[in-house]
Amino acid sequence: MSDTPVAAVPVQSNVFKKLLGKRITSSHKFMGENVTIQKLSVAEVMSIQESATKAQALADDAKNKQTMGQEVTVDDKEGFNSLKNVIRMGAPESTGLDDEDFNQFPLEELISLSQAIMKFSGIDPSKEGNES
Repeated sequence: MSDTPVAAVPVQSNVFKKLLGKRITSSHKFMGENVTIQKLSVAEVMSIQESATKAQALADDAKNKQTMGQEVTVDDKEGFNSLKNVIRMGAPESTGLDDEDFNQFPLEELISLSQAIMKFSGIDPSKEGNES
């Protein structure tokens, strides 16, 4: 072994600085149209992580009601707010939609879009709480 010092590799922190704010996007079908979804940042993920469980519970409840032939309603306002927040953060084309606009869309379509955004961002709702 040699005692010769190893030359320091220059740190290119500016590469990471350039990437700040860059968004990774994908296309997702929403009501038969392609919309752009984007990966959420760590800060955005942390801000919705707690409410994601509520949004998933809303999705499960809606699917159960639909399977049983019952009307799907939005009883859980907090869960629906979580759903809208995920979409607002992860679907840039939803910018400008207010709460009344969201109320005009089919619930199942909003749920599907929200789940796609979460999964694309590394939060797989189907695996939440199912650690094996």
